[in-house]
Amino acid sequence: MDSYIPFVYNTEDLMTVKQHFPKARMLRTTSSRAKLLQTTMRGEGFDIPLWVDGEFDGFHRLPSRVDPKWQATFYQLDLASELVRAESITKRDEPAVKRAAFSILDACHVTRPDAISVPQLPITPGAARNPLNRYLAKATAEWRVSRNFTGSLVLPIILADRHLKLTKELSKPVVANAAKRYKESGATAYWVVDTKLDDMSGSQELMTSYLPKLIEFHTMLDGAIGGCHLRIGGPYWGANLVLWARDLIDAPAISAGKGFRYHIPAGYKRSSDTSWITLTPLRRRIRVSDSLRVWLGEALEIIDSDSDAYKSLNSIYSEFQLLQDKKYSINQVASSYARWLSMLEEKPSEGRALTLYMDLSSAYVIGRTLPRFPKKETPVNPSRVAETLMLSCL
Repeated sequence: MDSYIPFVYNTEDLMTVKQHFPKARMLRTTSSRAKLLQTTMRGEGFDIPLWVDGEFDGFHRLPSRVDPKWQATFYQLDLASELVRAESITKRDEPAVKRAAFSILDACHVTRPDAISVPQLPITPGAARNPLNRYLAKATAEWRVSRNFTGSLVLPIILADRHLKLTKELSKPVVANAAKRYKESGATAYWVVDTKLDDMSGSQELMTSYLPKLIEFHTMLDGAIGGCHLRIGGPYWGANLVLWARDLIDAPAISAGKGFRYHIPAGYKRSSDTSWITLTPLRRRIRVSDSLRVWLGEALEIIDSDSDAYKSLNSIYSEFQLLQDKKYSINQVASSYARWLSMLEEKPSEGRALTLYMDLSSAYVIGRTLPRFPKKETPVNPSRVAETLMLSCL
């Protein structure tokens, strides 16, 4: 069993996991999809522990316009209308919160998963959501006893507000409250994700401020919740691997070849026909376009033809027409990412941070020699993504 946890939303994701990530620690999916995915897994003859999430964090989006399917499910709950404004919850609402929590957790328990998420609203500035999250945590502990659930309870710590800057002063109350919810719920694992973090942007703020503060947040959380059975972080592109390499999480959450960010449920999905591929020597993804093909031709004229980097980019150049197909490109990304994970998984934990640093350093050096990407790509500097992650490794 490997360390990573793929986030799976449909049967296509599941097939990607079967092909590229068959040794995953567990799969994370939602209660609305768990039964179908479990049936598919059995039909395909492979078995990976299942972590089911009840999508309660979708209430973060209300009262704005949300996905009708999600709304139809959750508006059957007691207290649904009050949950739209969590700050209105008081002690007298605790019995109704308990009923709502039991309903959500029962839906997660249908497939008898190995792990279930504690229902929680995402973290935003201020303390308005603390009472509701506290009542939900306490209800979860009661539910475990009443249902004799022997699996793991995972506490979600979802950072979901662009105004929530992870300064040390702002992180302290968030960490303190998370530690309380962890204890109150009887959780044995926690999962942290920052929904606003785009670790492929290559921005100066990401490099000098955002990633260092995320690392500091995880360090503080690790100190506040001692002896946690399982610490999960992500999904991201590379920040999850940095946290894992630095032993701040035990399991990097990953995507099944696409996305590499967590999107809070209940929102409207944006459909796109754009294909993305991984430029493995640079440790970054990029959109497939005619201008990329031109760039590849220019890069191949610069790189040593005997190098692994040349062979990798030349393979992309040769298969360029195939990679314009979205399914083919997802497979290419998943294959590259699986090899990256495998390289790190093979190293002893105490040497993983240095291994990742050296790997990203190599990508940075290669990128420095290559022409800039077309302006529509972000970042245009081929070395920038690797540099940003590299500087947070040690």
